[in-house]
Amino acid sequence: MEVKREMLDCLRRNEDIYSKHFISMYDLTRLKDTVTYGLDFIPSLDGKYPACPQSYWFYTPGCTQLAADTFRIPIAVYPDTDEKLSRRNSGPPLLYLPFEGPIPKAKPLPIVMQYISGCHWSTLQMNCAIKMDWPVIERSIVLACQEMGQTKDLQKIIWRYLSIKKAVCEDNLNASAPIVLD
Repeated sequence: MEVKREMLDCLRRNEDIYSKHFISMYDLTRLKDTVTYGLDFIPSLDGKYPACPQSYWFYTPGCTQLAADTFRIPIAVYPDTDEKLSRRNSGPPLLYLPFEGPIPKAKPLPIVMQYISGCHWSTLQMNCAIKMDWPVIERSIVLACQEMGQTKDLQKIIWRYLSIKKAVCEDNLNASAPIVLD
């Protein structure tokens, strides 16, 4: 529950930014409901909480961007490779960058989230020894930085230590439909 509390604090701090610059990515009411669901629950004697209805599961892009902002770490989201299971969740892999950049003097590698079997997520924290090309930056982040007058190049200045793929065309930058995380 501590993670949800931290995410709720970040949501409250950034609500104006999200409502103005990430409106196509966020349904703020749904995001608030998802983050606050269960915060007032009391665990049973064995330390377990009641099951969470699917409508409150962590989802992308909204919760993914909020998690990146909360912990100031990039998150790379990869769609399911089984097209039959992921028709509604297909799309290009995307990189979600924390709006405020990394914690000063930190060089965090992205957390990798792979959508699996049409309803589950697998996450990986990468080792520093691994060199790889990261997906394109999610378009809303780039546009928000431009609209707010942040002229720093996200790839060449702030995240220069990451090898981030450049978008080839506008279609590669479009946000995908929300994907539900469990």
